[in-house]
Amino acid sequence: AKSCFGSKDLPVLIKEICGKVEEIEICGVVTNLCVLSNAVMLQSHFKDAEIRIIEKLCASNDETMHIKAIDVLKSRTEADADGTDSK
Repeated sequence: AKSCFGSKDLPVLIKEICGKVEEIEICGVVTNLCVLSNAVMLQSHFKDAEIRIIEKLCASNDETMHIKAIDVLKSRTEADADGTDSK
């Protein structure tokens, strides 16, 4: 397993550094792998936190997969993929 995504240590480190987590903003490279897997994992660990994906700061080598991943992420989070609240 790569330590850059899907790492079981990520939620532990976030709790150690931040304490109570109410909001998480995610960006990164390879939207359809790293960003998606981290978003799903963090959402499962921080069920009450608002997860935001900053679409402008995400990318993939496959634009079609990037768009599909953003669509999945929008459906899983309460925020729009551009980082602005949809409420």
